[in-house]
Amino acid sequence: MAFVAPLLGNIALNLAIGVGASLLASALSPQQKNTPQTLSTSKGFSFEMQVGEGAPVSAVVGLGRARGQLVYVNEYGTDNEYLQLVIKVGHGWHEGLETLLIDEKPMALVGTNADPRGRSVAQFTRGGVPYMWVKAYNGAPGQAADPELIARANPAGRWTAAHKMTGCAYLIITSRYDPDFYGSTLPLSGSVWRGLRLLDWRQPGAVWGDQSTYVWTRNPAVIRYNYRRGIFVNGVKVLGQGFSAFANDLAGYTAAANLCDEDIYEPVTNTTFKRYEFGREIGDDEEKLSVLTELDAAYCGSSFKRGGADVPLPAQQLVSVMTLTNGDRLRGHPVRADRKGTVSSKKTMWHGQFVSADVAWGLAPFTPRINTELESVLGGRRAIALDQPFEYLQTRAQARAEIALRRQFYAGTRVETFTPKAFALEPGDCITRVCEWGSVLMVVEKVEPIEHRLGVTVTLSEWSNTIVPASGDSFVTLPTEPGAGPANPDRTIAVSGLSVVPFQRAGGGAVHPFARATWTQITDPNVDQVMIRLWPAAGSEANDKQDFFASARLSSTLLLGPLQAETDYTGYAIPIRSDGRVTVKTNLFTFISGSETVPAEVPDGSVGLEKLNDELKNAHGLITREDLLGSVPDRLAQLEQDQFNLANGLGDVSDTSKRDVRVLKAQSGSNAAAVIEERKARVEADAANATLIQETIAKLGTAVSDAFLRFDVLASDNLTYADIAVMGRIGEAGEIIESGIRIHLEVVGGVLTSQIALLAQKLVITDGVHTAEAFRFDAVNGRLVLKELAVERVTSLDLTSLVIDGVNPEITFTGA
Repeated sequence: MAFVAPLLGNIALNLAIGVGASLLASALSPQQKNTPQTLSTSKGFSFEMQVGEGAPVSAVVGLGRARGQLVYVNEYGTDNEYLQLVIKVGHGWHEGLETLLIDEKPMALVGTNADPRGRSVAQFTRGGVPYMWVKAYNGAPGQAADPELIARANPAGRWTAAHKMTGCAYLIITSRYDPDFYGSTLPLSGSVWRGLRLLDWRQPGAVWGDQSTYVWTRNPAVIRYNYRRGIFVNGVKVLGQGFSAFANDLAGYTAAANLCDEDIYEPVTNTTFKRYEFGREIGDDEEKLSVLTELDAAYCGSSFKRGGADVPLPAQQLVSVMTLTNGDRLRGHPVRADRKGTVSSKKTMWHGQFVSADVAWGLAPFTPRINTELESVLGGRRAIALDQPFEYLQTRAQARAEIALRRQFYAGTRVETFTPKAFALEPGDCITRVCEWGSVLMVVEKVEPIEHRLGVTVTLSEWSNTIVPASGDSFVTLPTEPGAGPANPDRTIAVSGLSVVPFQRAGGGAVHPFARATWTQITDPNVDQVMIRLWPAAGSEANDKQDFFASARLSSTLLLGPLQAETDYTGYAIPIRSDGRVTVKTNLFTFISGSETVPAEVPDGSVGLEKLNDELKNAHGLITREDLLGSVPDRLAQLEQDQFNLANGLGDVSDTSKRDVRVLKAQSGSNAAAVIEERKARVEADAANATLIQETIAKLGTAVSDAFLRFDVLASDNLTYADIAVMGRIGEAGEIIESGIRIHLEVVGGVLTSQIALLAQKLVITDGVHTAEAFRFDAVNGRLVLKELAVERVTSLDLTSLVIDGVNPEITFTGA
């Protein structure tokens, strides 16, 4: 009986097929490197098989079509009426077969994969009798040899229990000859696969190296993470770069992966789809950097290095983390600014191809994105291709083209050198640049410290949140003519600038451990609250969490507690939106809570200069929010800019939010004198807040003097308070002394408290004629020590048990 001899390619670096060395000798010999061979069957069918070391190692990631590699051909049955083809799909554990293609058309499959020949193909069935079957193996660990291949091997022993195709996903296509279906040609076959199962560290229980914890994913950030770490089969790296975990910034990858998973709405088709996905076959014959570049293109972004670790930067709605003014620039350094970019770089049409299921998962053109108004200005069409061989959804392919088209409307770039204030910036950060262009959102592209780290040169590119949709939303409508787009919709999806530090709070003579959280003020009207969740590090989030809430638009600070004393805590913050859009957690923070003091007869730590100073630490004016000696000119410049913006309708002003800043300033170089007043009023559904700050400042050289008065009131569902602070500060050559008084009343959870905090070196009282120190005191071990006190009479509470007569010196004690 005639048969066709098998030719086994070099599959997966000697680990794909568990066969003896003698069977692989010919395939691995140098004479057969990358050699195509043509085979013929007894029915006249012919095949070309690629064998040798040149056969690429490949795998499907996401959802994609597999090229397939023929590795085995076998005929059996009466007159060799049955033909078996074994087609290797890819290396590694794949999720499974999505679609079988015959002659570039999707087939309907009937039955189960557990049947001896697998599922039958409905289009090759007549009178209930099938003439084609397909069986899929996904390359999972422990994969056994196919029983039907073993039983039908012709002659026996050509496929044995040792032929497991270990670590490989493959197809078995069985055809039963029929002239009506096949004639003299065998139809072309193809397949679309749900690709590799990969580590998604966000999934509970996911462990690197334990493939049983891996999941199938189309997320390009997750795929990029795994590709950089390497795709391993049976402990051998077959694809990817092979970097250690430390080479990937996990916090950055988590934020990117969460963003890719967000939903975007398409109003024209009334469909919702994931923001960014990726899917295609990748092989070891590709340049690794080209694969990474394509993954960057999938999320319309780029990547950078943070401390040597890779961080992906998908295109997304951005929140400004810092404001830089001309006062923040280092003098004497050049400024390179380009407001509009070059006209020759402008394009009016973005077109290209994507992978379409309508053409057998081949490349097809997507509907282009065209800006006709820009064409009329530029005098014709300027097209550019944006091919997307990794994308199967036309709507998402169009969205990427739309993002590319919109980006060119914001072409401004700047290269400037700033003070060390800008050292906190890194690529991908969004800042507000207040300059001759106005108040402009810009993205940090590069950060380069100058000599001796006296400053930092920052490369900035213009940005607008109209470029990409918000989570759950569609694109913001662009203007009807070219030029600047509409104002940036401030869509906050994360809490920025978060800082959580230990804090101690006194009350009733006791000192309790708290934590104090601060963050960048949120102005997005759709963010109702900021939630901060924390729990003891020794416990778990599920069982030990404590949640604290603050009104997002009225607060940028929150006290957390009371907490367990001297305990390691961890936690995160997340905004809560009223429109249901997806928000992102911050990176986990950690801190150790302070000690707790319970009052005895004289409460430890309840009185003393150090404690009083703690009570007043948060009482800051307008200038003294930052370093008193170094920031006066810069802070004055910022306040003047605020005054200008508010006067011209550029500030945060609406019917429910009012702000007014007034600055009277005289300045010569770094010397300055100013009178400043700020008034704010804001009303929300669950809170109302009003603040008045008046401040005077004088600075000459290293000498500075500052005094301010602040009134701050809040009424809300969970906290109501009134706070009055009067403070004075003077400093010279780096030394600062402060004095002030703070009156604070609040009600939390129905409990009313009030306190007066005094900060001074001594207390002086006058009757208008005579002036004297009320008493001299010191603080020793947390106790108030009176050094000198003159009294006329001191009595106990019952007026009799103890009497000290200071006029006629006598002590009377009648107690037991």
